Amino acid sequence: MSSQPIASKIITELPPIIAEHIDAVNAHDTDRIMRTFAADAYVNDNRREIWGADAIRKLMENEFVNFKVTISNGESMQP
Repeated sequence: MSSQPIASKIITELPPIIAEHIDAVNAHDTDRIMRTFAADAYVNDNRREIWGADAIRKLMENEFVNFKVTISNGESMQP
């Protein structure tokens, strides 16, 4: 068991690749979005399985970029 208090394990900053993915989606930049995925990446989107860069590119274009979807980094507040 760790001796660190649980509060010290709270993530207060997104990992760089996640932050870049959010920025790329918000910029509606397909090439930039794709640089955040590995060539053999897998996406499970609401029980749809999307395998590989070509299929993911198509998903990103058709369902994110074309519709100008944005992602917000919401805050969680405790009562």
